[in-house]
Amino acid sequence: MEWNPLLPTTFLDGRADLVAGLFAITPLNATPKAVRVNAFSLVVATREPRLSAVETWRIRYFAQLDATGIAADEADPDKDGFTNIQEFERGTDPLTADAGWPN
Repeated sequence: MEWNPLLPTTFLDGRADLVAGLFAITPLNATPKAVRVNAFSLVVATREPRLSAVETWRIRYFAQLDATGIAADEADPDKDGFTNIQEFERGTDPLTADAGWPN
């Protein structure tokens, strides 16, 4: 099958950590090869919009993109007096109470 940028991908349908190392690949001619990679650059084409910093933060702490429930901007799931948006701005964990932060 030939790659078509207009079709959804079937080989990169998630996120993965990419690291340098030894990889086994099977090219289109079906002859397996071993490739050692010391460094590489990668460009991934996607139709998905890039996430904002706060969306990335919400996924990290709440495993969701939407600002609803405990992930809402004004929610305070750790009950430390700081809303989620304040925790985001301060770079603190919204699920662990923070002591000593000035108001």
